[in-house]
Amino acid sequence: GLAKFEQMTGSYLESIYSSPEVAIYAVTGVPSDYARPQPFDFISPVTTAPTARPVDTGLSELEEEQRNNPTDGPTAFGLAEAYRAQGRLDEAITVLEPAGRANPSDVGVLHLWGDILAQAGRYSEAEEVYTIAASNTPTSGNWSKLGAALIEWGELDKAAIALGQAIALDAEAPDPYYHLGRLFALKGDRAQAIDALETYLRLDPAGRWASEANLLLAELNNGN
Repeated sequence: GLAKFEQMTGSYLESIYSSPEVAIYAVTGVPSDYARPQPFDFISPVTTAPTARPVDTGLSELEEEQRNNPTDGPTAFGLAEAYRAQGRLDEAITVLEPAGRANPSDVGVLHLWGDILAQAGRYSEAEEVYTIAASNTPTSGNWSKLGAALIEWGELDKAAIALGQAIALDAEAPDPYYHLGRLFALKGDRAQAIDALETYLRLDPAGRWASEANLLLAELNNGN
């Protein structure tokens, strides 16, 4: 999952701080006044109430930019995120489609497009978009994302194929093993589920899904 941030650096993110334990990114691709509010002056006394900035100013700018260049990835990404925050999922999908089709290697646009399609319950379309991302940028993380989504949608056989691709690309990436553990547990294959979960915890004992993996492993070992 964290590898996605590196893939988005230079288009949607800018690295502003990095250490072995901490990484901080600034989001790019949206108007500066929309992304970064002006700092408040705590020294000068406030004599009059400040003029409120219209809430949709940044959104209007993004909409105009998207109309002028509908295939620009960063613009579509920023506008779609704004629409999504307002619950306007269909409009977000409409904005992302031309940018995603025109930029099939833009993982940021494709994943956001797929995420919003899934949020809207359009799972077969989301599967297509995640597959485009994984096929054009074949990383373990991209195939793992597809596999995890397919598990949520009950497509276990397809999920097994996607997660197999993820492990083939990077056998030391932990996340696919966690998802495989869930998949095997759902299929009732206790031995393989335990093996996959133990592999995940060996590779990433304090990982994102460590607590869930330990809980599921305990249930499997107790025969539940």
